[in-house]
Amino acid sequence: MIKMERKEKLLNSIQRLEAYHEIQNEMGRLLAAFNFRQADRVLSHFALDREDVSLEYADEGVFEGKEAVTAIINEVVGAEPKVGEMIDLQLTTPMIEVATDVKTAKAVWWCPGGGSMVRDDQDPEAIWVWGMLGVDFVLEN
Repeated sequence: MIKMERKEKLLNSIQRLEAYHEIQNEMGRLLAAFNFRQADRVLSHFALDREDVSLEYADEGVFEGKEAVTAIINEVVGAEPKVGEMIDLQLTTPMIEVATDVKTAKAVWWCPGGGSMVRDDQDPEAIWVWGMLGVDFVLEN
């Protein structure tokens, strides 16, 4: 006979594995939206109704609250791209820690990519992009 405690631990492990998998898919969808400059889709991945929602973007600073997060995403992702401008970021090396209660998680991905920068009266310049994404997740709905 399997004890109830063992069943509960097994169920919790399965729930955490499912959360890990869903987080991977969620971040894949978010990064695809970022690469394709779909600001509304990027924003749909943020818990904008929470007071503590925030985004730190490169060396631009920390943006706290719904209005600030929306503004920086619209500025960075939603701006009309210049001819020759592109970015293609990838997610690698996921490090995801799902809380035992399966209501929160913390994750980090290395995020290499390539792109091109446009400068006035010059051909686009190819660039490498190296960085990381650190994300705090909260289960909603």
